[in-house]
Amino acid sequence: MIRQNGWEIRYDRWQTFLASYPALPARITALKEQKRVRLVVSDWQEQPE
Repeated sequence: MIRQNGWEIRYDRWQTFLASYPALPARITALKEQKRVRLVVSDWQEQPE
């Protein structure tokens, strides 16, 4: 969990998307007062060099 500028950022779920990378966030929740934002990631892609 990270707290910054009044926001609490939670990494709720981790998943292995790419074999050559460690587990990456699959669900992130941001909370501030009565506000909530949830980001669900279904795919991560490797950026070509």
